[in-house]
Amino acid sequence: MLVEHQAAHAAAARAAYDPTASPTSATQGEPAHPSYVDMITEAIRVEGDKRNGASRPVTKKYLLRAFPALKSSPAFHSAVATAIRHGRNEGLFVLPRGAGGKVRLADEGAEGEEAPEGRKARAERRRAEVQSAKAELRRHRQLRDGRTRWPARA
Repeated sequence: MLVEHQAAHAAAARAAYDPTASPTSATQGEPAHPSYVDMITEAIRVEGDKRNGASRPVTKKYLLRAFPALKSSPAFHSAVATAIRHGRNEGLFVLPRGAGGKVRLADEGAEGEEAPEGRKARAERRRAEVQSAKAELRRHRQLRDGRTRWPARA
């Protein structure tokens, strides 16, 4: 009896499998919403101000309100964060107050202008100035008997 059952099961499996048939896939229809970058751009235009942009919670609330197909879930929050990061890397968004702060649209006319010096760049420049000043002091420091620590270079 067990052998008959196994044989019947194997025959049904072989009948269901057709190697010539193409693999089935879900048909791609119209997406339920635009890309997250486009939706965030729209949210910033509607909810944010020109100078500071819009906060992430305000942006997420707008997206959930404007696009009913979206549901608040960890995947949604991750997708929004990824889209903001991608938009920042592509130059579409600016994060004026750091990674966790508000998001605003990048100025279209500001590409030719030089960006103001950031904190890290200023700190690096200052560190280099201090190091060169210390090196200069070491070079000119003299010992008690009047000799310099390092011989003069030719």
